[in-house]
Amino acid sequence: MPSQIVESPPVAKILADKDIRKLLGTVIQNADERRINPNGIEIRLGTNVLFQSTDEEKELGPDTFLKVLPGESVTISSYERFDFTKEAIDKVFPGCDLMAFVTPTTTMMREGIMQTATKVDSGWNGNLNWGLRNNSVRDFLLGYCEPIFKLTIFLLEGGEIPEVPYGQRDNDRYQNTEGIARSTRTIPANIPKR
Repeated sequence: MPSQIVESPPVAKILADKDIRKLLGTVIQNADERRINPNGIEIRLGTNVLFQSTDEEKELGPDTFLKVLPGESVTISSYERFDFTKEAIDKVFPGCDLMAFVTPTTTMMREGIMQTATKVDSGWNGNLNWGLRNNSVRDFLLGYCEPIFKLTIFLLEGGEIPEVPYGQRDNDRYQNTEGIARSTRTIPANIPKR
């Protein structure tokens, strides 16, 4: 009996440095080409910071530093802006979509900083927000525009492309974020006391 060839479904391709370079200026804005890694790009600390313990927002700029005390958590914004809309992606990869994972750098982990990983959906547009916590016993300083997270980008084709990208649903509340977008989660007003 002759053997059959079974085609496997497509698997999202992780972009390499040469492909990430093509995204600079259109899909990834304000990027530093020197921050491109073999399979990603480092994301830098942007202008806006929210201190979770005090609910205080601060702005950073050139030659300034963010000081995170032991045990403190902050929400930060990316210096780079990302445009994962179909219009932007089609200029570089026609007929495709992109999505990405944001993960901590090992340098930050080595210094006692706990960071959350998150993803960037197809269709996303804006500055990224994410959090970090100082789990060390020392004050932690981060410089404005310092690289602290990595973005791993996936090229989506065919059946991997979502039917409805981010930003086209009623509950996509963080589209076009500039600075810090505060949580839109709501707690019901009639929570039982028990």
